[in-house]
Amino acid sequence: MTVRVKISCGNTTIAAPDHSNPLINKFLPGRGNIWKNCEFFYNDASITEADYWIIIGESFAHETCLCPKENVIFMACEPPEIIRYDSLTPFINQFYRLYVSHAKAKHPRVYKAHSPMNWWVDAGHPIKSGEDFNKWKGEGFGYDDFKKMRDYEKPKLLSVFCSNKVCILGHKARLEFCTQAKNHFKDKLDWFGAGVRDMPNKWDGIAPYKYHLSLENSSSNDYWTEKLADAFMAGAYPIYYGAPNIHEYFDREMLTQIDIRYPKTAFAIIEKVIAENTYEKSKEKILQAKDLVMDKYNIYNLISEIVAADAGKYSKKEMISLKNWDHFLALNPDFLIVKKKNFFQRIKNSLRKKFVKLQLALTDYFLFLKLK
Repeated sequence: MTVRVKISCGNTTIAAPDHSNPLINKFLPGRGNIWKNCEFFYNDASITEADYWIIIGESFAHETCLCPKENVIFMACEPPEIIRYDSLTPFINQFYRLYVSHAKAKHPRVYKAHSPMNWWVDAGHPIKSGEDFNKWKGEGFGYDDFKKMRDYEKPKLLSVFCSNKVCILGHKARLEFCTQAKNHFKDKLDWFGAGVRDMPNKWDGIAPYKYHLSLENSSSNDYWTEKLADAFMAGAYPIYYGAPNIHEYFDREMLTQIDIRYPKTAFAIIEKVIAENTYEKSKEKILQAKDLVMDKYNIYNLISEIVAADAGKYSKKEMISLKNWDHFLALNPDFLIVKKKNFFQRIKNSLRKKFVKLQLALTDYFLFLKLK
């Protein structure tokens, strides 16, 4: 029996009248919408009845769907450092189940899951705005194209993508690390990113390189994104910062972890990886990791595994209406008010920041000595 799955996700491509959507088609065999026994419909308002309704992120359109209540599922895109979805209780209580990387999410039915983001690198037309996204037709490599790729030309050494965005502390830390890395490695490192050095197509900034710095905007267990997946898809060896438990997902031979809080140590690790020709020794492992990204950690496989585990045991369908995050923010205007710190609190915070900075510098120094 084919299971009908409706997916809603804000600020992304809307389905065509024939129900096709590149956010499904480019990630599945034959550019279709079937994976295992599931048929997927992505941002398709014409689908008003489904066996499962998956909400990805907080910015979806307000919709109503006939669906079993226990199959209304929320998947978190952002790490807890950016947004605590459970901090706005009325929003999160709309969903029967949560699949998130947030370790302490407050909800009666929380399940551990990595970020529901597939790879993004594809050599297709660059998307620079929401308008471009809505017009996107899925140009570039699809699932079948990537499956055929088993060899890559790698004339260049090392690259990184990092914009000059500093909305959160994680952005600032990543930008500072990349600035230091560029000063350290100079011409050996090519740094791309909005506001730094535009590269319209991400493929061109990873595929020609043996090594790629894959840097998340935060470090928390299970939160890894296309920052890592794109390196594997383009055949590069990732030097990774992000989820501390990433080796629960990928073998140790598939990537090398660094901690951007300790730049001196990180640079020494990167130099060692390059000096030991790790890319050349890891080609087969990179291909195995790419297959994991495509077939195991693909969001459509994750959903299919949820469906398989449920084994068709769910209640009668009922009419469900969902509202997005902004709707509940409007009903709770005090939610975003930040209380001003008094003079002594500001002094305390300033001293704490200086202490943490000193502590990190000393830790970096001793870790560096240990490497030597």
